[in-house]
Amino acid sequence: MVAAPASAQQADERALQVADAMVKAMGGAKAFEQTRYLRFNFAAEREGRPAGPPVEHLWDRRTGRYRVAWTRDGKRYLALFNVNTQLGKAYADSQEVTGEDLERALKAAYGRFINDTYWLLMPCKLRDPGVRLKYEGERQEEGVTYDVVALSFNEGIGLTPKDRYWAYVNRETGLMDRWAFVLKGADVPPTPFLWKNWQTYGKIKLSNERVNPANGNKILFPALAVPEEVDDRVFEDPNAAVP
Repeated sequence: MVAAPASAQQADERALQVADAMVKAMGGAKAFEQTRYLRFNFAAEREGRPAGPPVEHLWDRRTGRYRVAWTRDGKRYLALFNVNTQLGKAYADSQEVTGEDLERALKAAYGRFINDTYWLLMPCKLRDPGVRLKYEGERQEEGVTYDVVALSFNEGIGLTPKDRYWAYVNRETGLMDRWAFVLKGADVPPTPFLWKNWQTYGKIKLSNERVNPANGNKILFPALAVPEEVDDRVFEDPNAAVP
């Protein structure tokens, strides 16, 4: 596969055009802005088997309120916090934690928010502040034309600003068919994942399956939904029923 050359200025402008077209194909910026609540599970699968219990997420995108539950070292954790302030409460096996245990739990919860929502929403985050885009040309593969956009980050952006990504955007559909990434600036070949099973949820379109073509490992998003209403107690009461 050979990329078509482009000047630096053209590359940046073209990258922005591809990014905007991708958001439009996913429903449009207004539709994402109107999508207040996002509910999903983040599940990993290795060698055809679950790699562990799924991480359960519920996000009020308007206020930043967040509910996330995960398992670590045999304990079930739950955090009710705000992603804008990173403050809130946390529980381990249904018991509220305090002090350093609370700090660690909230740090882990915020890390899950950053990581898992990026795996879900990366295509609509190319214009986020601090993201650098570069158009790396056109690629042809199996009869499909892809526009390839490289992403890097300004220092201080996110938890791992040295990460690099490449988005392979299907020119016909406008959707991202796959990405590849190198984490933490490592000198290794990029790791690819196919983005499969694009579905409509409310007013937006999301992919609920990632597949590594090299080894078949998967990242899945079961229980993906965009509820129109969520009881406030879900973000305050650890025992509240999640929609």
